[in-house]
Amino acid sequence: MKMWSKAVVVVFMISTILAIYFVWNLQPNRHFDTSNMPILETTPDSPKTSNKVKDPKRQSDDSVPQQQAAEYPDETFNVLLLGIDARNEELSRTDLLMLANINPTTKKIYLISIPRDTKVKLAGVGYTKINHAHILGELEGGSHAGTMASVKAVSSLLYCPINYYLKINFQGFKDFVDEIGGLDIELPQPLKLTFADKTLPAGSQHLDGDLALKLAKERYSLPGGDFGRQKNNLLLLDALSEKLLNANQLPKVPTLVKQSRSYILDTNLTNSDMISLAWLVHSISKDDIEYFQIPGASERTVDPIIKKKLFYWVPQTDKIRELSEKYLNQD
Repeated sequence: MKMWSKAVVVVFMISTILAIYFVWNLQPNRHFDTSNMPILETTPDSPKTSNKVKDPKRQSDDSVPQQQAAEYPDETFNVLLLGIDARNEELSRTDLLMLANINPTTKKIYLISIPRDTKVKLAGVGYTKINHAHILGELEGGSHAGTMASVKAVSSLLYCPINYYLKINFQGFKDFVDEIGGLDIELPQPLKLTFADKTLPAGSQHLDGDLALKLAKERYSLPGGDFGRQKNNLLLLDALSEKLLNANQLPKVPTLVKQSRSYILDTNLTNSDMISLAWLVHSISKDDIEYFQIPGASERTVDPIIKKKLFYWVPQTDKIRELSEKYLNQD
């Protein structure tokens, strides 16, 4: 056999082995072992949770401090997405809060939109906006403390454990989208971008990083406000998964995921976790993703931090408990 033929065979064998490894180890229903999963925060009266603690021996690629874990119902897990608009070392509120309950076996996702103006009770402060939790945590102990303060606030609000978190920097997201050549989405209707003085027409759209970022942050022109913005963010997430898992991009996925950490400020997801999640999102039908908004009503009241009247979204506790029991704490 000629040398070049041998080289082709070797390359083919290596590629086949890598493909088998990828398929076997990163399939979401196999990759995410719910019996050995971190529990970052859970309230004492969370439905169907336990106080029994065990060590998951799980460490992220970024050396995020290891978290304790508790027993958690099989099949599903909860991921909290936090988006901030901080520049350099400035302190920041969370501009985006979204919780996803994911079942990798049935490929079902329940997506909970959390308005940043949601009224919650924070220790040592009283009732204030949930997006204040992050900046108060940062003041106490830096970026990771801000993350965990937000995790605790969302867990308490939704009466559910949280397994994973991902905190992103919007500016970094813009740069990453440009780096991978933009995103392609399908808009069901025209979308006005308030701060860009531009309207995207309905239909297929190719977005560069700047337009993708403006779409991710747009809420003022949407009938559902934050809820509508969460739907658009899911369009972007799906487009990102489509790009990463395109046949031409597949060999580059590990490198691209590694590069994506430039806009990820804090997470306990490993690189392989993120690849598996991207695979899952890419394979899920739109019909298998259900959206929910925090039930409640609006009010204006004096904020204990700002010391003046602000707009709040006041959650309905009984309705949230029902939502949590049915969609966030499943067996």
